[in-house]
Amino acid sequence: MDPTRHYKLSTCPIWSLADNRIFFQVGCAMFAIGFLIPHKSYLTSFLSHVFISLAHIVMTFWGLLYICSPDVFGWNLFFFILNIIHAGYYLWKVWPVALQRELTDLYTTVFKPFDVKKQEFIDLCNIGKVCTLKNGECYAEEGITSTGNLSVVLYGKVKVYCGGEFLHHILDKQFLDSPEWDAYDNHHQADKFQVTLKATSYCKYLMWQRETLQDYISTNPFMRHVLLHLIGHDVAKKLTLLTERQWNRVGIKPDIRLSAFEAEQLQ
Repeated sequence: MDPTRHYKLSTCPIWSLADNRIFFQVGCAMFAIGFLIPHKSYLTSFLSHVFISLAHIVMTFWGLLYICSPDVFGWNLFFFILNIIHAGYYLWKVWPVALQRELTDLYTTVFKPFDVKKQEFIDLCNIGKVCTLKNGECYAEEGITSTGNLSVVLYGKVKVYCGGEFLHHILDKQFLDSPEWDAYDNHHQADKFQVTLKATSYCKYLMWQRETLQDYISTNPFMRHVLLHLIGHDVAKKLTLLTERQWNRVGIKPDIRLSAFEAEQLQ
């Protein structure tokens, strides 16, 4: 007896077709389509896992109903469950999220021109919260309210006062505390607001806590660049308003919310 005969590969003298091979062929075709789809986005990844899941479910029925193989049935059922879970995850990622009308308007008007993707904007909104102010309610009081947030008005109007003197308005799509954020970035931060911000109509605004927002933009350089540009532009608009007031009335006080360099330009 040849002791090595158990290790020799045997040949197939007769080739036979599998029972109900149409199921096997359809399953393999779906495997091919699923693996050929490139994973370049959540949508393509979803489609890939859908086809692979369909392939596994076809092979599961083939193993259960026609070749009666528990191995084929069990493994394909297991892989079907794994892939359908992945497909569900990618479907959740691509499913359109319904934003509030005001947030959609903010995205379309302010963020979309900078090529910010809607999902990036949604992620930004998810780390903040939408708050409201009643007519006459203060967002911040001079010398009392602590700084530490960044808020943008979704709609409404807010007046800014310093020592009881009116400085300027803040309208929708403008930041409430951009000067405080700018001063913090330039290491001129103060613990308390040096102005009073009072709503003159019903207002709704989107607010982020400073630490949470800084953690987010530290991992997203593109959004950091966009936000810093928007904040800088907002501060410049406030500076322009105060400059115009200085031209119209001699002796107007500069907005002490602005950074030290900007305040010096008004004196």
